[in-house]
Amino acid sequence: MKNKYGKITVITDRTFKDGYNRLILFDKLTKKAYFIEDVEEKAFRILDTRVMIVILAFVFSFSFWDIIPAVIISGVLFVSFELYYRKFFIPKLREAKEFTVPENAKRVDQLVEKDSRILMLMIVLCLLLPVLLVYYVLEQTVNFTNFSFNDVNMTALVIASIGVGLYSLYIAIACIRALVKKKNKGENRC
Repeated sequence: MKNKYGKITVITDRTFKDGYNRLILFDKLTKKAYFIEDVEEKAFRILDTRVMIVILAFVFSFSFWDIIPAVIISGVLFVSFELYYRKFFIPKLREAKEFTVPENAKRVDQLVEKDSRILMLMIVLCLLLPVLLVYYVLEQTVNFTNFSFNDVNMTALVIASIGVGLYSLYIAIACIRALVKKKNKGENRC
């Protein structure tokens, strides 16, 4: 018996919804797909943001302690999340047999479907955010006459600002690529 999934909707590059409103997780490591039932959805939402939780734990612990304890805490947290995800969470999911990942599962392909004005607004905002972060960090470091990276709170602020700025630039570049792809697709139709 062949599984039918209906129209596949891309949520992220790893999660999809099928035509029957079922949430499907694609594990890139094993190249298998799994159904996420309503019972597991809450746990999946937490596990899906595990990298962001580890980054926040690093920044938070680095603001109180030195870099070595922050790396150890975030490393242990990451390994714990990954072990739970691979050894306990995924094995209890029901496999979605014969599921093929849609071709438009990449972020750029998802952004191509958005309106050009929204993409332009996203580009402007995502390029403006790093500039404002740099300005803010420079203003904050001017207040400290002898700024050094020994000041833990200021170092955590600088590291967090760099991370947010880089992610913002990544989104801006993805939006620019989507606009170019959208323009090329429009020219091919003519």
